[in-house]
Amino acid sequence: MTDSEPLDLTQYQDIHGIEATNVLAARDFYTVGDPYDRTDTPDSRPTFGLDDGETDGIVLANARDVDGFLTDEFGGTNFPLTQAVLYSCGSYHTADHQ
Repeated sequence: MTDSEPLDLTQYQDIHGIEATNVLAARDFYTVGDPYDRTDTPDSRPTFGLDDGETDGIVLANARDVDGFLTDEFGGTNFPLTQAVLYSCGSYHTADHQ
C-alpha cells in the first residue's frame, strides 16, 4: 500500500475521510512501501495522466498481480485510462467522494 492517497483523503469530511483516517490509524497491521523501491517496478513514477496516488497504486497493483483495485477515478477520461494501465487486476471498483 502507498500512503499518499489515504493522507490526501483525510481532508474530506465524509465517509472516505473517516475511512482514510482509520486506515492510517491501523498502520501497525500493514506495510507501507515505496512502489519504486521494488525490483519489479520502474525506478520512477510513470506518466499515465493520473494523480500520484492512483499512479503509485497502479504500479504496485500491476507488480503484485492483485485481484482487485479500488479508486476514486470514475468520471471523464480517467476511468478508461485507469482501466487501460491497470493490466493485472481482474476486479475494478470506484468510490465517489463528493
